[in-house]
Amino acid sequence: MHRHRVVIVTLAALGLVSCASVDCSVKDEGREALQGVTVPASYTEGLATPQDGRKEAVHRQSYSIEPDGSFTFSRTVETEVGLLGADAHTVDEKEAKRLGVEPFSGACIRRAQEGSPAERAGLRRDDIVVSFGGKPVGGLERLQHLVAETRPGESAEVGIVRSGQAQTVKVQIGGTKRYVSAGGFQRKLLVLDEWDRLGLRVAELTDEVCPIVLGPGASEKGLLVLDVLPGGPAFFADLRVRDCILKAGESPVASAADLEKALSELAGGSTVPLAALRDGKAVEARVTVAEDAAASHGFNFLGVAEYGHKAPHRRFSLLWQILWRYEACHSVRVKDRTPRNVTARGWGAILNLFAYKTRSDGRKEIRLLWLLPIWWGGGE
Repeated sequence: MHRHRVVIVTLAALGLVSCASVDCSVKDEGREALQGVTVPASYTEGLATPQDGRKEAVHRQSYSIEPDGSFTFSRTVETEVGLLGADAHTVDEKEAKRLGVEPFSGACIRRAQEGSPAERAGLRRDDIVVSFGGKPVGGLERLQHLVAETRPGESAEVGIVRSGQAQTVKVQIGGTKRYVSAGGFQRKLLVLDEWDRLGLRVAELTDEVCPIVLGPGASEKGLLVLDVLPGGPAFFADLRVRDCILKAGESPVASAADLEKALSELAGGSTVPLAALRDGKAVEARVTVAEDAAASHGFNFLGVAEYGHKAPHRRFSLLWQILWRYEACHSVRVKDRTPRNVTARGWGAILNLFAYKTRSDGRKEIRLLWLLPIWWGGGE
């Protein structure tokens, strides 16, 4: 009989820990949504046109913003470069002794790739390239630079030493693609902290940064949301990281000063409609202004009744969590580089004989007698 009581108590304890509880660790992934954000290839500001007629195309453009407003724009361009099609190495002292030449006097061919410009020109193993297009070659890096700078299809005279004899061969240079950095820059954006009243931080977009963040066709400037307090006023209004606030009420907010002015006469408990852009689409959020959104409060009456509240996490229990236990957890999550405001909840009654919880991925679960789970939803 004693053994049975031990089993029952153990099952009850397991149910109390595992059934109603949800993951309430603070997981704010909002900053991830501001790292490496893709910028459409249609943004070409600052992209120089090659003077030698080469073809160039934007391969990737992105921006990142740090919490202090440090903004970085990066661009990688795909460009055409010349191709010789030969494996080579710099003539070092050991190789120079073997070949009977001066050290660092050129680039030694190891192999001409099949079907390459080098093979068609007759270059072969142990040929030492000493000049390219009339310019001296002291080693592999110099040769690679001169070849890359030659437009594909052009011909170049290549000076070589073969078996101790100087020769000149003519090579029609091929072409290949190379990714190079172009047009990147860094700036510092002004950050406005409205953590206590609205539960968010925003950055002021400058004329230079605005078309990168909102797109080249953006007609209005605004304030970019950098941070949303999980469980705060902006969170419940479904404002998200990377939203761009354009208006507060009827007032445009192109600057931090504009938003401060719009909020200056609003008392705690007031509601302000914020018009914003999200991925180019208009959204509206009605945000209730708080006195101190990040404050914590609650009570504990000898464990019989216990309540605790802070923005990301709320909990309530009766009779040391035996009769009733409830938790709600708020967090900013990123999926497919898209930020979302999500809430997970869980509760259990009478030692969790009956328990329910939702997870941040949308999955829901009911558990009966600790051992009979029923779940549905999720798969986002």
